[in-house]
Amino acid sequence: KGKDHVHNMNTHDVTVNGHTISYGDLYKETCRQTWHIVTVDGRNGFVTEYPGGVIARVFVIYKDRSSDDDAGCRVIVEYRSGDCFEWDCRRLGVYNRQFGVSVSDDGTLVFAQSWEQGLQAFDAKSGARVWRSAGKTGVTTVYVNADTVLTCQHEKALQLLDIRTGEVLKERKPVNDFGFYILKDGYILCHTRARTWEIIRTVDLETVETIPAKLFPDCCIRRITLTAPGTLHVHGFRNVWDDTCTPPKMLPNEEYDADIAVDPDKIPDKMT
Repeated sequence: KGKDHVHNMNTHDVTVNGHTISYGDLYKETCRQTWHIVTVDGRNGFVTEYPGGVIARVFVIYKDRSSDDDAGCRVIVEYRSGDCFEWDCRRLGVYNRQFGVSVSDDGTLVFAQSWEQGLQAFDAKSGARVWRSAGKTGVTTVYVNADTVLTCQHEKALQLLDIRTGEVLKERKPVNDFGFYILKDGYILCHTRARTWEIIRTVDLETVETIPAKLFPDCCIRRITLTAPGTLHVHGFRNVWDDTCTPPKMLPNEEYDADIAVDPDKIPDKMT
């Protein structure tokens, strides 16, 4: 599922590892994680929460009030056991807020994508960098499997990396979009070519269904969700202009929703 960000703060307060944390409303969510805007001891940041796995949530706290990525941040990793670990990081910041923070299911690694330094993996307890992916192409969306990490290089390629070393195990080109959409555990939707979208398995990058791009609405897409076994729901918006003015005046965006039929047998309830 997905939901767009809102900025209402102070929906509730919690205390984690001695820090007073004020939650804002939901920022975004997928079937893999949910994230909120927060303030921690008066500083801005965000938190990513996970429905499963060893790690319960990861807080990223900006060190600078301007939320400048170059200022670095403080990271709090909270385990379901109640244990918490804190460390400083210069590679997690505002850029990551739009994606949330991905973690390994076993709770050993925290991943940070960047626009100039690829994907980096950090030890979840110490913050020590374990590896960085080759190349400096911007990494956008990330999906973590048990033994691999799927990344999207902006408008370039999908890469399947070894989760322990960052080595590229498999690559698919081209990618014709900013990133991919997570439909459900083990399956993503990606705009791979100008006229083609594909539903792809995350474990091997194999295509399970191809969808003509002409079925997708001509709008700025905010989210795509699998609302039923055979239905993709697309939500976005269109820009609206008042052409009677000189120059034309931009009006409030027009929200747009559309449903696209897919083969339910191509996306089974369990990974194959």
